[in-house]
Amino acid sequence: MTRTKRIGLLSICILLTTVIFLMSGNTAHSSEVIRPDEYYFVFNGQEKKAGTEYEMKSREVLLHITAGTWEPNTEVKWVSSEPGVVTLESTAEGSNFVKMVRKGPGFSTITAVVKHENYTYTLSCLVKVNLEFDYQKTGMTTATTTNERILIIDNVDDPPKQIYLKYVDYTPEGETDPVTGGAVSASLVTWESDNESVVTVDETGKVKAVGGGSAQITVTSDTMSSNDKSLSISMRVVVAPSFTLAYDDIEGNKIVKHSGNSDKNFTPAEGVPSNFVIESNATYGTNLKWEVYDASNNKKLSPTSNKLNYSISENSQSVTFSNVKAGTYEIYAFANEKYSTNTNAPYAYMKIIVPIYLGDENIVMTVGDTYNIADNSNIPDIGIFEFYYEEAGGSNIAHVNHTTGVITARKKGKTTIRLVYRTSSNLYDNDSVFVGDKFINVTVIDGISLSATEAKLFTNGTLLLHATVTDPTVPIVWSSDAPNIAKVEDGLVTALRPGVAIITAQQTIQGVVKRARCEITVQQSVTNITVDPSEVNLAIGEYKTFHASISPKNLSGVRLKWKSSNDKVVKIIEENPLTVTVQGVSGGNAVLSAINEDNIVVGYSHITVRQPVTGIKLSDTNVTINLQAKSIQLRAIVYPENAQNKAIKWTSSNTQIARVNDNGLVTLLKPGEVTIIATSVDNPEVTALCNISIEIPVASVALDEKETTMYVGQSKRLTYTVLPVNASKNAVTWSSTNTRVATVDAAGRVTARQVGTTVIMLKSIDGGHTAYCTVNVRQIAEGIKFASPSIDLVTGQVHDLEYSLIPSNATDSHLVWESSDTKVAVVDDKGRITAKGAGVAFVIARTEAGGMSYVKVTVKEPVKGLLLNFSEKTIYVGETFDLKVSVTPSDASNLDVEWKSSNNNIITVSDKGQVKGVAAGTAIITCTTKDGGYTASCVVTVRQRLTSMELNYDEYRLSLKKSVTLSVMVDDEIITDQKFRWVSSNKSVASVNSKGKVTAHKIGFATITAYALDGSGAEASCEIEVVRPVTRIKFDKSYISMLVGEQKRIKVTVEPKNATYKDPIWIVSEEGIVIVDEDGYITALKEGTVTVMALAQDDSEKIAVCQVTVHKRVPATSIVLSDKKLVMVQGEQRTVKPVLNPINSNDTITWSTDNSSVASVNSKGKIKAKSTGRAYITAMTDSGKTATIEVTVIGLNVTNLVMEQYSRYTLVVEGATSRVTWDVANPKIAEVRNGQIISKARGTTTITATVNGRKLTCKLKVVKIK
Repeated sequence: MTRTKRIGLLSICILLTTVIFLMSGNTAHSSEVIRPDEYYFVFNGQEKKAGTEYEMKSREVLLHITAGTWEPNTEVKWVSSEPGVVTLESTAEGSNFVKMVRKGPGFSTITAVVKHENYTYTLSCLVKVNLEFDYQKTGMTTATTTNERILIIDNVDDPPKQIYLKYVDYTPEGETDPVTGGAVSASLVTWESDNESVVTVDETGKVKAVGGGSAQITVTSDTMSSNDKSLSISMRVVVAPSFTLAYDDIEGNKIVKHSGNSDKNFTPAEGVPSNFVIESNATYGTNLKWEVYDASNNKKLSPTSNKLNYSISENSQSVTFSNVKAGTYEIYAFANEKYSTNTNAPYAYMKIIVPIYLGDENIVMTVGDTYNIADNSNIPDIGIFEFYYEEAGGSNIAHVNHTTGVITARKKGKTTIRLVYRTSSNLYDNDSVFVGDKFINVTVIDGISLSATEAKLFTNGTLLLHATVTDPTVPIVWSSDAPNIAKVEDGLVTALRPGVAIITAQQTIQGVVKRARCEITVQQSVTNITVDPSEVNLAIGEYKTFHASISPKNLSGVRLKWKSSNDKVVKIIEENPLTVTVQGVSGGNAVLSAINEDNIVVGYSHITVRQPVTGIKLSDTNVTINLQAKSIQLRAIVYPENAQNKAIKWTSSNTQIARVNDNGLVTLLKPGEVTIIATSVDNPEVTALCNISIEIPVASVALDEKETTMYVGQSKRLTYTVLPVNASKNAVTWSSTNTRVATVDAAGRVTARQVGTTVIMLKSIDGGHTAYCTVNVRQIAEGIKFASPSIDLVTGQVHDLEYSLIPSNATDSHLVWESSDTKVAVVDDKGRITAKGAGVAFVIARTEAGGMSYVKVTVKEPVKGLLLNFSEKTIYVGETFDLKVSVTPSDASNLDVEWKSSNNNIITVSDKGQVKGVAAGTAIITCTTKDGGYTASCVVTVRQRLTSMELNYDEYRLSLKKSVTLSVMVDDEIITDQKFRWVSSNKSVASVNSKGKVTAHKIGFATITAYALDGSGAEASCEIEVVRPVTRIKFDKSYISMLVGEQKRIKVTVEPKNATYKDPIWIVSEEGIVIVDEDGYITALKEGTVTVMALAQDDSEKIAVCQVTVHKRVPATSIVLSDKKLVMVQGEQRTVKPVLNPINSNDTITWSTDNSSVASVNSKGKIKAKSTGRAYITAMTDSGKTATIEVTVIGLNVTNLVMEQYSRYTLVVEGATSRVTWDVANPKIAEVRNGQIISKARGTTTITATVNGRKLTCKLKVVKIK
């Protein structure tokens, strides 16, 4: 077909289309424009405003944008800034719908480009895909008591465990390429352990157990789309606790017991001593939660209980137990403080059995001495035994108190006390523990004996002999048979020179001489030892012989003991009395000691064993890094750990590519390959290498075109730039947000498919940098169809023609417009018609392809406005006036108008515009043109002549210098539309202006009168009293709490004192709860809260406010005190806390004491100890309930004491009713037994008495015998 025939055929089609369209009777219309802020996003039915954040919790989410309703001619284009986080897929719902598909953790900005008519809006929201653990793949479980996911590592020596994240690439074991599909790699997240003494975690998420306990692992990721927002999640890792108990049993056997992982069917550790140490698998003992239970009653024991003590080390893995009483105990170790046996987490358990240890089973006593079995054994309660004597009359020799377990020596002799275990005492948790009979052999002497019968001393040495006597009141005479060898003074023996001396202690009682002797052998001693050499440096494996010199040199038979402080560093090979040969074993330091064990004189030599470097390990061995990083810090670990010289020399294989300083800091200079070498200074043959590949990263990408227009079927290639031009990896990828509109291939060639808009995205593989180009695909228009064949306009009216293009998807809509008569109507290049004058014209539109269509336009002259002769008017009731109207233009075709009154009860209007006043008030007369509906109004005020009037106040109290405005009122309504004449009877007291404003000048009275000026003769008056005002009212309290039936007074102060009206008006916010009289007495009637106010009687409006709360009386049914018994020392103060039942009781408490000289008590329950003795403190409630506490005040009879050497004094704890434990800070100065002090050496020390946990001290000074 020829071109001419094609054009002709096209013209016929356009003409037919135009005719059909003109005959269809359609009319033009325009849509209402929707504002951008009316649009909002809807995620799976959840509405979100633009600019907000949405967390995507499911794999796919249906998203659409709407403004409540949706115009069918609106088009939306969607863009995701991070397809690695969220991709977008089109749906069949329409362009305003899109399907979001989750790809990986991070943030992505979802942008909707909305086109509605000639308007284009861009709206965005931030979509977040959170980091998630892959719990199943990681192998996590749920802790039942804390409801948290945990990863359990059973043994410290287990290989590292991998924590898996969703959407993260992982390299399977044995493969080099990562699993595809992840959005981020493990190298882009940061792993951190909050307790590296439990587990450590590397950069790939592998956790390695270090010690028992629990730690929180946190992973944080920074995404490319929003570097300032981090995603972070945490999980807990539990390393199963375990511990070991090693001890010697009662028979000396070495026992090692390991904990179990359950408290069921555990074989107990038997024969455990009273003091032992547990070694756990935790780096620090405090990393675990420890619990100890008494198995006999299943009670939890504190670390300082009366059954045992234990301390948990903060610096090692041990837990130390001491003073453990006999019994069965259960020990638990949990991974953290929140775990228990009910938690689905591993724990360690051990049951131990501590047998009964009596201590010394053979005791020697002097008549009158006592021995406490409980204090000298691990028995928790003396009541677990029954006592029997093996010999008849044994109790006459030594008597045992069955209640306290104290043995008292009565007379000279021997006896055996048998202790029989009561099985009913339940000391152990079952009958499987057999407790045999225990025996204590007691020997009672009556005479004198010494603490030693023979002794060996070295010259200048001393020995203090103690004499045990029956009667300590008889003096003891001390003597030496060789005072030149050894002398004695009050039992203190001093060795003078080698030889033998006999020391005798003699006491004469009723003529009987009692003696005791001690043989003293004095030997010459070594005074100094020198080891040669005193300092030496050895190699590993090297031997060295050391010599010892002694002073004095003439001593014979001296044998020294040689000892190395660290056998792992220095080992003794051969030792002789004065020489020793050692060998260096491993690197380190040790001290070699030569010891004279006779008098502990020591000589030293310091030995250093050199440990060579055997290896170096670098923190990184292969690194690929961007030049932008500028530097990288390498760290070297030198092996072995005890190497003496760990210095490292750092070098670079190419200093033009990278330099390294003495600390291993590598400075990157330019791209390339370089090797950093770490060399041991101690052993240059030992080196380590790190290979570094330096790359230039992609900094940005840019498209040469940010927007382009194409026509359907057209193709073009987009060009781009990658910066810097020498980037190491400059590969890119291409994508289109809408492949139905346009597609793009790997070379950037875009092909237009159909009309619409799409965004072509360029993204660098290195760094993920992006650039965008908006492609608008258009279609040439071939024809036009109007919505209506004819339109009616009025002059000056503007109308946009409504039409559609042929074909319907045509976008290239350039049309040529013309009017057949520009005096009637003109048209612009957008199809907008402006009516110019009355008449008929045809508007014609032509396409570039030759298509043509027209519209018939009829223009008329309309009414453009109107005016009234009055816009407002005031008349009296019954009067009339005429309103006249002027219509513009005067030659308008329709000059008819309509009249209307807004309120016919006030004014009426005729159809000719005559207005009549009916009643007082205001109404509006409105005139409206029938053509165009133009309006004009007149506000009409109708007044009524006054017949009577009054003022708003009959009388008024007005403060000096203040003003008040009076108003005229008729029928309780203020008159504002009339004028009045105002007159004051006494202007010097109060004046009034023309507006009715009254001003006070001096104290007194004046009458203000208003006279009507409408001729009615009406008037009204107000009596004004000018007063001195109240400036302040205040209460003495702002809050009062009361009980029902109680009365309290609130004091009110009115200032100034010379105010005219000093008594306030009392006001209560709510009736029925309280009443208040004129003197301020408040009486509580019922439960509730009200506000009591005092208001000034003048116009100052001063007020005071107090909140009153009335409580219902709740009597106490009982009172309980926090302590039933107290032991206090003189001067001490302690507050006792009472508890009332019920807890909401509002009874007050009265405190009293029956012995104020011993202890006093104040109204708050604070007790003060005054003197020794006993007092009873009583607390009584309003309802008569009482509780009593027994207070025992104790104190030493002496707090400062001076004694001569070898004398005795008995301290007494006054007021004590329970057992007293005595102790001395320096036993070399003095001893204390049951309060009796025996002084020994000169000096100062402290004697401590402990009663019920309270410590009393006495400062003791021992002086030389005078």
